[in-house]
Amino acid sequence: MEMKSNTLMFLKVFIAVTLPVSLLLATILYQAFDEPYYHEQFRKGNVYESLQGKDADALLKGLLAYFKGNDNALDSKAFTQREISHLYDVRGLINTAKTVLLMLAFLQAAAVISVIALSKKKFLSELKGPAIIGAGISLTTALMLLLFSLNFSYLFLVFHRFFFLGDTFLFPASSTLILMFPESFFQHIFLRAVLPARIDNDSTRLSGANSR
Repeated sequence: MEMKSNTLMFLKVFIAVTLPVSLLLATILYQAFDEPYYHEQFRKGNVYESLQGKDADALLKGLLAYFKGNDNALDSKAFTQREISHLYDVRGLINTAKTVLLMLAFLQAAAVISVIALSKKKFLSELKGPAIIGAGISLTTALMLLLFSLNFSYLFLVFHRFFFLGDTFLFPASSTLILMFPESFFQHIFLRAVLPARIDNDSTRLSGANSR
């Protein structure tokens, strides 16, 4: 009986702790491939005007296809070798996030099935606790990230220093990547990921203004 109780506790803690991670990863990955959202931000950020002589929509389509695994989709003439190298690293990071999300989903499903098998008719009450705790962790994490985002430039730098080697993510202001995806773009997508609901147009303008 004690072993069953300990197993149930472990499974519930696992579900509660990993659920917020899965939700955050799923949200980020969804937004990473949300093409209409990019078009919206391109219009608001005057990207179409900034990329003189380049088709922003075509570059975006090729970039998203590249992130999905099509090596030939990237326009090598529009990006420098340094930019292409960074995009290769970004694709690796996206693939890692996908793998982690799939593994978590599999393990969470197995954990839920195990809880149901062990608790039988009481499984709803057993899963209620992890769901509430997971929601609490998600809310606390979102609030902490929002607090950190008050100095988004620093947070953005720390993120890149952690996930990318050296200064491979630094580019001149005139580079295609910076013109397409300025820091304000990432600040807005960050807020969009951590807030429980999609932020409205007013907050979009605010985030864009604060990031410059």
